[in-house]
Amino acid sequence: MTPMPDGWFRGDQGRQICQHDILGGLTKGYEGHFAVEGLQMIPVLSGASLEAIPSFAIPFNADLAEIPSQDVGLHFYCDDQKFISVISDPLRWVNRFAKYKCVFTPDISLSESMAPWQRVKNTVYSRCIGATWEARGLKVIPSIRWANPADYEFVGDGIPRGSVVAFGALGSYRDRNKRLIFQHGVEAMIERLEPQAIIVYGKLDNGFHSRLETKVQVHNLFNPRLIPKAVGGSARKPTLF
Repeated sequence: MTPMPDGWFRGDQGRQICQHDILGGLTKGYEGHFAVEGLQMIPVLSGASLEAIPSFAIPFNADLAEIPSQDVGLHFYCDDQKFISVISDPLRWVNRFAKYKCVFTPDISLSESMAPWQRVKNTVYSRCIGATWEARGLKVIPSIRWANPADYEFVGDGIPRGSVVAFGALGSYRDRNKRLIFQHGVEAMIERLEPQAIIVYGKLDNGFHSRLETKVQVHNLFNPRLIPKAVGGSARKPTLF
């Protein structure tokens, strides 16, 4: 489908998204009747245990037919437009995702340029998708994102204390301001949620990594250019479709 100038999509997909945003209904492919938490009524997830943590994480749409799925998680640390089909119809992907060890909730963008209600909406979308997948038996690890400290009030809602949580660090390492916002948020979420472990996808500076390890078990996953041979089979570059 062709994107419209304002970011909407033509046809049925656009109507479904519009129905959710304006009329308050769920788009096609979402389960209903989620438990919610907090002033912004963020959908509640069951929480992930240490056993759900994968050794490797790969993009959800990588062509990795030769790679074993038992110890691999699927992530969405990429441009939002690449997973708009997941946002519009999460149930469509259940069978494809079920063979993997876990799936991260979609890392939908939150930015300073958005109004607060828009950041809440994107968080709700991400958690609704996670709750929908949990209802269908997938192991889901919540990925938490924020634009500024004001978002802490709601981005931690719906995640049980002691769960495993994930953070996307891509794009924050080389920008000092983004790096400080990221680091402050990670530590705020650790204090609030007291997770058993955290997963950070992307590069961390050594000092911050060491500081985190005094508070919580840290699993730092990177964006591999090639899938490590340790996963099994021959190394192969991901191909996005």
